[in-house]
Amino acid sequence: MALEDMEQQHQNAVSSMNHYETVQDRFRSFVVSLLRHLIDNNQQYSVFKAEVMENPFLIVNITEKRNAYMESFLKDLVLYGIRRGEIRELTHEEIDIWAKAINVSLKGIGSRLFLGNDQELFKDHLEFIADSLFTGITV
Repeated sequence: MALEDMEQQHQNAVSSMNHYETVQDRFRSFVVSLLRHLIDNNQQYSVFKAEVMENPFLIVNITEKRNAYMESFLKDLVLYGIRRGEIRELTHEEIDIWAKAINVSLKGIGSRLFLGNDQELFKDHLEFIADSLFTGITV
């Protein structure tokens, strides 16, 4: 169930993202779609949450697949932005590090939404979160 939901969630996020042209708009749409899905479906995850709390190793396989997918997806998004001249040239190592850092950040936010009680606090600020991850909060 969890793997199927994750795949559907990613397909929906990519579909949403494809309505935009700029890399920042695509990133924002993707992130907002992923996080909104967690918020909107939080009640449905109650059984899965209980299983994970009892046996955290259940999530290992799911996490490995998610990491590989997300990091590959984020690298492709950066390369798209570089080709369009929206992102400066980066080395392969920098692209890899950025994708890993963003993936870890999204996992942390997602975990907080999945396991915590912050859905109301976060739900109106998903675009801000996405933009902050992409461009930071500097002027």
